[in-house]
Amino acid sequence: MDAPHIIISYQNLTYCYQIVRSGGSDLGRLSLVIADRDAEYIRNLEKYLMANYPKRFEILSFTTCDSLSAFLDNQSHIDILLIEGTMINEKVKAYSTGSVIVLSENEDRDALHGYESVKKYQHADKLVAEMIRLSTAKSIKDYTISGSKPTVIVSVVSPAGGAGKSCIAAGCSIISAGRGKKTFYLNLEDIPSTAAFFDGDADDNFSRVIYHLKGSGNLWLKLEAAKCADIKTGVHFFKPPENIGEMDELDDQDVVRLISAFKSSGVYDSVFIDLPAGLDKRSHTVMKYSDVIVLVLKGSDTIIHTKTKQFSDFIDLSERIFRTEIKGKILPVLNFFVNSRHCSHVYGFEPAVLIPDCTNPSHDSSGSALINNVSFVSCLNGIIDSVFTEKTSDAPAKDGGESVA
Repeated sequence: MDAPHIIISYQNLTYCYQIVRSGGSDLGRLSLVIADRDAEYIRNLEKYLMANYPKRFEILSFTTCDSLSAFLDNQSHIDILLIEGTMINEKVKAYSTGSVIVLSENEDRDALHGYESVKKYQHADKLVAEMIRLSTAKSIKDYTISGSKPTVIVSVVSPAGGAGKSCIAAGCSIISAGRGKKTFYLNLEDIPSTAAFFDGDADDNFSRVIYHLKGSGNLWLKLEAAKCADIKTGVHFFKPPENIGEMDELDDQDVVRLISAFKSSGVYDSVFIDLPAGLDKRSHTVMKYSDVIVLVLKGSDTIIHTKTKQFSDFIDLSERIFRTEIKGKILPVLNFFVNSRHCSHVYGFEPAVLIPDCTNPSHDSSGSALINNVSFVSCLNGIIDSVFTEKTSDAPAKDGGESVA
């Protein structure tokens, strides 16, 4: 699922316009006015926004200065005016409510008239992220996001390293996106392995996410400005922090706020959280707020056997002390299995999904190679089936709409 550049033509996409009236955006949507003399460019951008951000923007567009000026004469507020530099006139300069952002084709500062700018021709998701980042940086308004998806939070854990946890988390994200579900891969490992699976063009990273989590106001829009989309799979993610030591700054309150933002926004169908191996405080907090916990096990491994027993004992203790339901959400997965006759129970857990050893020592056995292995990825369909049927079939749909700031 490639997210195309704006200059590509779009066919057979249905969409509608919701014109912004006085009083600004409704239902938490950002009122967006696009002004550019290139009608084809505007059509492509509008179609992309309506197809990929259907509840984020209320859009109106203009291709002439006269029509834009007439609109501004009768408009009390818009959130973002995205405009070609040559269309900036005295009427635009006099307009002081909302953010004016120039669609720039070069680095000519005179053409920007003192306004912030975004590159006109670039990956569409990056343009949107930059536009939101520039807008929210100056805004003090709290937005209420009105998504309608019942977001499923799936944490992927393993009692010890070497079980293939990250490959399974990334692979499940790809399968989910491939099924047409809007999917986010959230890596909370101490040393994130995100770059082994996904690649995207974004200026921000998880350092900025941690900063926003400790701040206030416009949280969800700031998170969206920091994310990027993998070009090949369409999976959304955050790039790792500039300094991995910053992961230590992510405390329980930050984790809860981050998960709550995803849930209340209702933007994504699923969020797969790749947790550190073992069981630390951060992982315990994430599991408490997860809908499904994919527990990755590995057969014939004495270390994992010992740590799995300790993991199970800790969960039992946690449920008694904190009165939290964790074990009932666990989906055990056995990776690298060899003989199915001995897989009825593994360390006290009955595997719901069996994944054979798909690594090939004579070839590239890296994480990126494994998630391109048809046999491996095919086995992950069982996990996705369980996530979206057994765990969510009876769950009521959520409209979102809670304040995430």
